[in-house]
Amino acid sequence: MTKTPWAQTIRRASGLVEHICEHGVGHPAAGSVHWMELNTGDDGHGVHGCDGCCNTMEWKLADAVEGFEVANELLSKALKTIRELRA
Repeated sequence: MTKTPWAQTIRRASGLVEHICEHGVGHPAAGSVHWMELNTGDDGHGVHGCDGCCNTMEWKLADAVEGFEVANELLSKALKTIRELRA
């Protein structure tokens, strides 16, 4: 994975993924917020006690890159499973 400006990433029991900044504040991952909205119909998952960390271009780019890396990994696993089932 790519180096990130946050200290840690956690997955909540709800499925929401949050990046924890160096100040201990949880900032929901953009792709996770979108996924939660699609699957729950609730659009409040992006609301958080923001300290401004997630408003930098570095943060936004790292969040997008991580989202693409996770999606690519999931797609690669799905493709492998499909190929195995076809064999």
